[in-house]
Amino acid sequence: MSSAMQRKMGAYKIIYFFILLGFVLFLVTCSGAQSDKPSATSSKTTQSQVSESGINACKLLTREELEPAIGGEIAGYGELLQHGPGNSECLFQYEDNRIFVRYKAGTSSFDYNKIMAKGEPVSGVGDEAYWYPISKTLEARVKGNTLEIEMLFPPNSASGDLKSAAIELAKKAASRM
Repeated sequence: MSSAMQRKMGAYKIIYFFILLGFVLFLVTCSGAQSDKPSATSSKTTQSQVSESGINACKLLTREELEPAIGGEIAGYGELLQHGPGNSECLFQYEDNRIFVRYKAGTSSFDYNKIMAKGEPVSGVGDEAYWYPISKTLEARVKGNTLEIEMLFPPNSASGDLKSAAIELAKKAASRM
């Protein structure tokens, strides 16, 4: 075998080695990231757990504040759902009426929705707020973070003015962030 052929074979071996090394690193990285994610069965957390920022969405509003808006007595204190670092979501429910309270670190989702969803501006809530009538969600920018109050009620429920209720709830929650 000629020396040129040997150099070419050596170069292929080096390239193959780096490709294999990259693939192994990719697999190790993916498997490590996968283990940090909660599984579908562990997505619900206890109320004492909070987002990395220290904000617990279930603690932003009290039962006494929520019950008039939801239309009845809430059983328990809300169900905290954790969706990732810096996020906290709490579900409050009475019969088919549900209120989600969400805290999101940063404002990327707020900024995106502001541009894409074209909500109705709301004054007096946080630094800036919008009401999105299709999703029945009030989203506010508060101290560099995002607060969402989503009012999920059946279409024929006698729920009153969801927008006004969401605004009042958001004002109270924002004051606790």
